[in-house]
Amino acid sequence: MTTANAARDYFDVLDAPIKDFIVFNESAHYPQFEEKEKFVHWLQELFLKDA
Repeated sequence: MTTANAARDYFDVLDAPIKDFIVFNESAHYPQFEEKEKFVHWLQELFLKDA
């Protein structure tokens, strides 16, 4: 567990061809259940944007 700021700092130094930093403000450990709509939208954007 860490703060969003610390996670973002780490994310910023990661070198990857594709990466996303998504914050689920209304979730604890299970955003796929606690923020279903936002999670599904992110998945659709990630996997279906070029389909």
